[in-house]
Amino acid sequence: MRVCTAHFEPLVTCSNATTASGYHIELFRRAAEDLNIVNYEFHCLPFGEMMSDLLVGGEKCDMGVGGITITTQRLKAGLHFSFPTYRGSLGVLVRGQVNEGSTWSFLNPLHWSVWLAMALTSLVIPVIVFIIESLSCHGFIHKQDWSRGLKQAIWDSLVTLLNFGNFTVHSQEARIIVVGYGFLVLILINTYVANLAAFLTITNIESSIKSVEDLSGRKIVAGGVYETRLRTQRIHVSRTFTSAQKDDEVELFKKPGSNYDALIYDEPWVTHLGAKDCTLFVLGDTLSPFDYGFVFPNGSKSIEEDFSRVLVALQENGTMTELEEAYVSIQLRDCPIDKEVSDTQAVHFRHMVGLWIILGVCVAMSLVGIFMKWVKRVRKARHEDANPGLKRSKTIVETAYHPHAVKKRELKTEKLGASDSDPSFCIQHGFGQSFSEFQTSVNSQLRDLRDDMHMLLDRIDAAGSPNIPAMNSVAGKDGVV
Repeated sequence: MRVCTAHFEPLVTCSNATTASGYHIELFRRAAEDLNIVNYEFHCLPFGEMMSDLLVGGEKCDMGVGGITITTQRLKAGLHFSFPTYRGSLGVLVRGQVNEGSTWSFLNPLHWSVWLAMALTSLVIPVIVFIIESLSCHGFIHKQDWSRGLKQAIWDSLVTLLNFGNFTVHSQEARIIVVGYGFLVLILINTYVANLAAFLTITNIESSIKSVEDLSGRKIVAGGVYETRLRTQRIHVSRTFTSAQKDDEVELFKKPGSNYDALIYDEPWVTHLGAKDCTLFVLGDTLSPFDYGFVFPNGSKSIEEDFSRVLVALQENGTMTELEEAYVSIQLRDCPIDKEVSDTQAVHFRHMVGLWIILGVCVAMSLVGIFMKWVKRVRKARHEDANPGLKRSKTIVETAYHPHAVKKRELKTEKLGASDSDPSFCIQHGFGQSFSEFQTSVNSQLRDLRDDMHMLLDRIDAAGSPNIPAMNSVAGKDGVV
């Protein structure tokens, strides 16, 4: 059997006219072995000559092996293809240089729009918190608190942004905003750290083309057989070349004065070339998936079916995957860096706008809470005006940002005692009692219990009841926890 092939690394490597190796060559050998075909020889020909011979009926070739794309045009011309031997696509080769970084490279993980939004938020939120906290706790803003209070609030906002501290607020409305702001800071910090790690660990290439989306409107050189495919994806091809011309076209493309921005051809070949040449870089994404196959001239239906059946079996038992890893997936390391253009990009504001929406909802909830408190205060004031004899004392909590807001009025009532005074709308001691306050309360209750037990024991002794152990042995000498 005359097996024709063409040099097309890494799928086929022709050492001479009759010796070849590579993914497709080894795959053919495995298939021939399963079909008990032992009498065959390879003929390395130019790709165009091989395809022309197969189209006229195979005067030199009984079949073709190596990087032959299954296309409608070739099927219409009378060629027959086996079951697909490799799932390929179009790779994009660009010129560029390694970005060594700069003094301000640490800003790259986030787009300038995110940095600007963060800066504005860190200045606006403390103003909102300052106002909400004062209105919620005091119902007014003392004029002497604006300067000092806003400075402290802005400072707390900045240290929160740097994960060094937090706001000191007492009202529930202000806490809602602080929680929303804290969530925004949490996500932004983790996003920055993750993207910074990607920027530091992946080679960053300076090129005018970072992804396939950048190909529109650029001058592209590509294999002629793929021009129609690329046109359907709105990529204009300025120049085409044949398989025999690809090596010469690469040399022209590499020249600094080249007018072309990208070269598009079969992904295995593009990746292999990019790994060998340190002046060329491969985009991370590809275009237009397609299949390779073994090709047969017209009238070879029987042998085509035999090879297809065996190739299906080789795919199912993992042989194809094994050969791909051995011949195609292997990366050459002639260059000192990872030769692939990273698609890692700065995070834009549009990617994170949801965080600001959540923060806006928190602010809206706080405003609703302030409005409800205002309504409650108005109703209470009207009730007190309608009942002059009803007097209450109102406590104004001194908050972190409002040291000049003090108690405004103290009214006493005949009907309500001090324990029934109007409670503050703020939590004076943070989230609840401190441990020392709790301990003091418990000790006081234990002392009262001890005194009651002593009184009960005195009454029992006076009545002549059986002896009961002393209280000190039960409650402790001082009753202190």
